[in-house]
Amino acid sequence: MALLLILVTAYQICLKIWRSAYRDFKCDLRRTQWLRGIGWTGGVIWLLGLIASAIYIGTAFLTDTSTACQPDGSFRLSPETYSMWSSSGFFQITLGGGHLTFAEAKVVDIVWDIGIGRGGQFILAFISWRVFVKYVTMCMEIEPVTYQLFRTIFIETEPSLPSTYRTIKSFIFQRRLRSRTAMTFMVVTMVFILAFPTLISAMSGYDANVGSHMRDRDDNLIPFQNFSRILYVVHDGWRINQDGNYWVTDVFYNPKSGDPVLGRSAICEGYYRHQNKTDCNLQNSVSEYVIAHGLGGRKNESTRFDNWTTGQNITLPAPALNITAYVSDDKRLGGQSSSGILEESWVRMNETFNITYIKENGTCQTMGVSSICPYPL
Repeated sequence: MALLLILVTAYQICLKIWRSAYRDFKCDLRRTQWLRGIGWTGGVIWLLGLIASAIYIGTAFLTDTSTACQPDGSFRLSPETYSMWSSSGFFQITLGGGHLTFAEAKVVDIVWDIGIGRGGQFILAFISWRVFVKYVTMCMEIEPVTYQLFRTIFIETEPSLPSTYRTIKSFIFQRRLRSRTAMTFMVVTMVFILAFPTLISAMSGYDANVGSHMRDRDDNLIPFQNFSRILYVVHDGWRINQDGNYWVTDVFYNPKSGDPVLGRSAICEGYYRHQNKTDCNLQNSVSEYVIAHGLGGRKNESTRFDNWTTGQNITLPAPALNITAYVSDDKRLGGQSSSGILEESWVRMNETFNITYIKENGTCQTMGVSSICPYPL
C-alpha cells in the first residue's frame, strides 16, 4: 500500500513538472517570436522563387521545336522564331501542354479555376484584410474613420462589389485617410482580388489537337512528316549503283514524332555524324566526295567514291559525279560554301518543294476529337 502511494505521488510530481516546463516552453517561444521568423523566411523564399520562375519562363524556350505547328495554330518552318510573349498572342493560346481527351482537359480546366482561381482569391483576401485591419486600426488611434470603411474592414472579411464601392465613395466624398498611397493601394487591391478568378480562368483553356500538313501540287493535304529535307541530289546516281536522281536527305532521331523543320537537331549533324555511322553512312560518303571533288561534276578526271554503306570503293571514270547541294544547318557538310548551292528544299516521292512553296502551302489541321490543355501566359 505504501509503495502504491509513493508511485502515485511521484507521478503527480512528474506531471506538475511537465506541465510547468511546457508552459515555460510556450512562453519562451512567444517571447522569441520564432514563428514570425519562420514566416519571414518562408516569404522571402517564396518571393525569390517567383522571381526565379519569372526569369526562367521569360528566357526559356518552352514550346516544341520539332513540330511546325505552334500553340497558336500557326505553321512555322523555324519554330524557334515563335514567341509566346508576342503582343499578337495576348488573347490566343501561346503555351500548350499535353495531348488529352476532352473530358481530361475539362477536368484540368475546372481544377485550375477552382484551385488556383478561387483558392488564390481566398489567400489574397486573407492576407490583404489582415494588413488592412492593422493599418486602419493604427489610423483610428489618430483620427476617426467613416462607418462605411469600418464596416468593410472590420465586419466583412473579403471584398465585394458593394464594399469596394462603399470604400471608394468613403475615400472620395467623405473622410479620407492620411495617406493617399494607402487609399489607392487598398482600392486597387480590392479590385484585383475581385477580378483574380476571372483573370486566372482567362489564362487557361483547351483547343483541338492540330497536325502540320502540306498541300501538294495536286491539292492533296499530306502530313509534313512524310517530307524529307534534301541535303544532296546525285544526278547520275546510277554510277554508284543507285537511282538516276538519288536523293540524300537529313535523318532525325525520331522522324515519326516530329516534322522536318529548320533548326531541328539531326543525328548526322556535326560531331554526331561519326557517332551514328550506320544512319549517316550515305551522308558521310557524299559529303566527303563533295569536299574532295566539288559540285556539278566539273572535274574531268577519274575519281573514287567511298561507299560507307556497303564498304565498297567505286572508281569512277571522268567526269566526277554530278552532285547538287542544298543549304543545311550543318555547315560541316561538303559544298555549303559553294556558290552553286541551292536553297532549302524538301522531297516526297521524287517531287521537290522549295522553301517558298513550303511556307506558302504549309497549314495546321485538326486531328481527331482529342484536345490539348494549354496554359497561355
